[in-house]
Amino acid sequence: MQGKMNVELLVSLVSEHKELYDKRDSDYKNLDKRELLWSGIAEYILLWSGIVFLFYIKRHLMSGNEFACSLGSSSAKIDWV
Repeated sequence: MQGKMNVELLVSLVSEHKELYDKRDSDYKNLDKRELLWSGIAEYILLWSGIVFLFYIKRHLMSGNEFACSLGSSSAKIDWV
């Protein structure tokens, strides 16, 4: 599911910047601007993926000790600060 979300996010972000895909756009040949836009999009997707991953881990930790047990400590207790 997360892969599909990343593709949809990528399409959404790229569609906001015609200079990345429309050869008729006046900035299409501006490689510096396009590189900056691609870098920003990549950073945003990595940040978003990291946040989604943290919520995934938190959900599993809050659901019990299954995650701690899988790490080899059946008596592990999770304390949130």
